[in-house]
Amino acid sequence: MALLWFGLIHPLYEAYHYRSWDWDQRRDLERDLLNPNCVEYRSRPVEDLREPAWSATESTCYRLYTVRKIWKPALPFTIDHWDAIRASEKRNAFLAMAGAFTLATLLVAGLVYFAGFLLAWIRAGFRKQST
Repeated sequence: MALLWFGLIHPLYEAYHYRSWDWDQRRDLERDLLNPNCVEYRSRPVEDLREPAWSATESTCYRLYTVRKIWKPALPFTIDHWDAIRASEKRNAFLAMAGAFTLATLLVAGLVYFAGFLLAWIRAGFRKQST
């Protein structure tokens, strides 16, 4: 049961549960992609661009610039690239957590089994001496 929870359910929840900033990032990125002033931020190499100012209320191409600077996706950048990046990150997070939690669960189960085996061996040794 622990293996099922820690090896599958918990990693799935942690990797794929709803986070509002995921949608905020996607919304801001879509806004930048639709902004005609951001055309060069979609198609030019990021090294040739200057970092735009950040604004919470209007499209300044900041989110598009930042995404391209950090993840270095193919050109021209589209929202499909962003969706593929996020899907890959979530999948990698799930696999890393599932592997780590599965290994930890098996290790703890092995230690408990070994402790039980050791205790039974010790008790069996004392029983032989007392008879």
